[in-house]
Amino acid sequence: MDPDGHIPKIGMRRTPLLLYADDAAIILRSRPGLNYLLRKFSDYCSGNGLSINYEKSKILVFERRFSQSKWVLDGHNLEQVKYFSYLGLTFHHTGSWKHHWQTSLQKAKITKLAIHRFFFTKGGKYVPAALRVFNAKPVSQLLYAANVWHNGDLPKLDGFQAKFIQSLLQVPHCVPNSVLLLEAGECPISARAWWAALKHWLRISVFNLGKGLYQHLTNEEFVSKWQKTMAKKATSIGLSPPPTVLPGL
Repeated sequence: MDPDGHIPKIGMRRTPLLLYADDAAIILRSRPGLNYLLRKFSDYCSGNGLSINYEKSKILVFERRFSQSKWVLDGHNLEQVKYFSYLGLTFHHTGSWKHHWQTSLQKAKITKLAIHRFFFTKGGKYVPAALRVFNAKPVSQLLYAANVWHNGDLPKLDGFQAKFIQSLLQVPHCVPNSVLLLEAGECPISARAWWAALKHWLRISVFNLGKGLYQHLTNEEFVSKWQKTMAKKATSIGLSPPPTVLPGL
């Protein structure tokens, strides 16, 4: 079997495998291609004294409707899942980032409640300290990888931030979010998310400062939804997107 036609490419570079520490992600465009590389991967591990954790190994098929298939490697069944977390990002079989946002928001809510409890007990109701901890932990959880999941559900994130400030200041719920942010001297989470995404977009699309696989994005004919979103946002604030992303606008 010639796997070349089954391997995804960024620009002209084949990218069937992503490695980070002791994690590996094998990426193929077809079931036969994935089965082929899984066997090759198993042969490599066997020949180099490495072992595969079959229980932790999962199969994620990107498709609109989830369809369960049977996957077997070295006599072990591999579970096919609807979503999977890799390097802190939650990938869903539909390709949507919605599950990642929901997971991040749930983690941030748990952290926010801990800060809230401490604020009204041992924290002495000191607002500046509570805001610093909030920005350091829950906001960081919400904005993790914001540079690649484009706009997300930003109004919900801003509402999450405003409710926390409202609880600290103990003001009525009718107070507008803009007033709460102004009083606390805080920047909306949505603005921070756009800033992170635009900096990333400028770095790889305009200034061509990307490393590794990012270097090949400028040679890629396919224009992703993320690139279109960033180009549209850049145009709305007076920036000129590079010609490679203009056709999608």
